[in-house]
Amino acid sequence: MASSASNPVGQSQAPSLQASDNDKKLSAEGASTRSQHETISTNRSSSFNVIVHPYQSRRVPHTCLYELAPTTGGREAPPKHALLFIGGLGDGPHTVPMIRTVSKEMETATPDWSVFEVRLATSFDQWGFRSLEDDRVGIEDAVKFLHSGLGKEKVVLMGHSTGCQDCMVYAKSHTRPDHAQSGTPQIAGYILQAPVSDREYIEMCYHDQNMDLAKSLEYTLDNIRRSGEEAAKEQYMPKTLLPAEYRTAPITVYRWHSLTTLGGDDDWFTDTPDISSLGPVWSIFDHAPVLVLPSEKDECVPPYIRQDRKLRSWREACPEGKFSDLSGLVPGANHSVEQPEAQQWLTDRVTFNGKEYPPAAGSGHKTEEGGKEGKNEL
Repeated sequence: MASSASNPVGQSQAPSLQASDNDKKLSAEGASTRSQHETISTNRSSSFNVIVHPYQSRRVPHTCLYELAPTTGGREAPPKHALLFIGGLGDGPHTVPMIRTVSKEMETATPDWSVFEVRLATSFDQWGFRSLEDDRVGIEDAVKFLHSGLGKEKVVLMGHSTGCQDCMVYAKSHTRPDHAQSGTPQIAGYILQAPVSDREYIEMCYHDQNMDLAKSLEYTLDNIRRSGEEAAKEQYMPKTLLPAEYRTAPITVYRWHSLTTLGGDDDWFTDTPDISSLGPVWSIFDHAPVLVLPSEKDECVPPYIRQDRKLRSWREACPEGKFSDLSGLVPGANHSVEQPEAQQWLTDRVTFNGKEYPPAAGSGHKTEEGGKEGKNEL
């Protein structure tokens, strides 16, 4: 989901690595894998440390997982569990500052957990000629490495923006009959932050810029009909048919079709009055719980969309006991949750206020909204 006027395709500018040989230290963490400490500097926050874990991925050979290092001192032993953070369109490792607030809080609230970021095939400006399926494969490889390479016992996936669509596709793959034979360890839970319909946001962009969305849709459909889907994955959209927010990265005809078409590959969160149609979508969380945290003042959500109503319908469509009662709109938050108060509220939910993480199945936890006890597995 594109959300920033200054950087239309993503939430923030890509960071610059400023690590000299003296800045890099071999880490004892990471099983048999060599890891490194790097000092990362961005133009939006102060420097911070990460532990770099190189590994092999099918979509991005020689890629890395970036573990957010403790802000004060070190750890006596590596945390047993991992929260794997997946950003949105145009994002990559270190482009969403709010996850560092979450990581810092977890150091004391849930010390057995640490936060990891990953570079996927779609990271930064590569999303336009890649797909959610590419992300699914990349996440699957990262999860396998977290379990087998780093010895993590539990892994939670946290998606932000289009990272939420990635979580949906990944969760769906876990419901397939052949999943038991795939060798991929199960996910302990999912967190969806700022789940937004790309289709609805793009429609708003066309409207605000007095552009013709129908002409763009006609162009993609004509190309797919004439050349087929595979060829459309190699053909690129003319920038004149795209709103300004989407002109900074090359976008294939097929990916644009997926983003803008009802029922397209990327269309997971379009608002619908037909609650019955949501059942097959949210039934994918039959194997693990999900915590849903939309941003209350998300600039990527059209003003006519009622997010509170959307959230209720998703809860009703989810399998019983799988939709966390801690779910709710992040008060005052924009798409990237840049407000300090909103970040703290989000962090309290993600860390479950310091309770067992994730909470044991059937345990009761109070929510801030309504104060009712609810059963949560995440």
